[in-house]
Amino acid sequence: MCEAAGRYRPRPLNAVKLLLRVRATLDHTLPGSAHQNQNMEILNHGRRLVAFGLLAGALGGVAGGVSKLVGELIYPPRTQGQKPPPAILAEKVAGHSLSKPLQTLATQAFHWTFSVGIGAVYGAAAEFAPIVTAGYGIVFGEVVLLSTHESILPLLGLNEPPLQQPAREQKSEILTHAMYGMSVEAVRRLLMRRWKRRSAIAAS
Repeated sequence: MCEAAGRYRPRPLNAVKLLLRVRATLDHTLPGSAHQNQNMEILNHGRRLVAFGLLAGALGGVAGGVSKLVGELIYPPRTQGQKPPPAILAEKVAGHSLSKPLQTLATQAFHWTFSVGIGAVYGAAAEFAPIVTAGYGIVFGEVVLLSTHESILPLLGLNEPPLQQPAREQKSEILTHAMYGMSVEAVRRLLMRRWKRRSAIAAS
């Protein structure tokens, strides 16, 4: 027994391995460690991307809203006195018919709120999934069309089913939604390019 015990010699712990273990432990436990600082920097960068993406997309939504209105002035979707879907929705909510000025107010309020809101969502999504910008925003514009005028609005009774919509209305909506998507993307891309260039200069 003594002989066997005498043969046992604990292996000394390699100093380099010990230092590496201590450093790894400190990196994961100390609040001011380089590891955590790096993670915080990545997180902050992600937050800035989302914030600037939202802002750039929202401003793009303003430009898109303007371009869509201009397109509708040139090629109106409704020429037979039909009420626009937002006006119909406002009357359903109010429970009675609205005057022309109130219909116009409801339509414009919906137009700008939706245009800016969906533009902001698009701007943030574009920073993490660039595929949404396919076709320089045209695909985005047509997806908005398909998800509203071609599906949700008819289901809510705010617009005719796609097959019953006048050909002029469909052509106008396809054209003006393409203009909307391109305008949103053009403004978003310009603003994000400038912000990223300034950020790179500031970091260097």
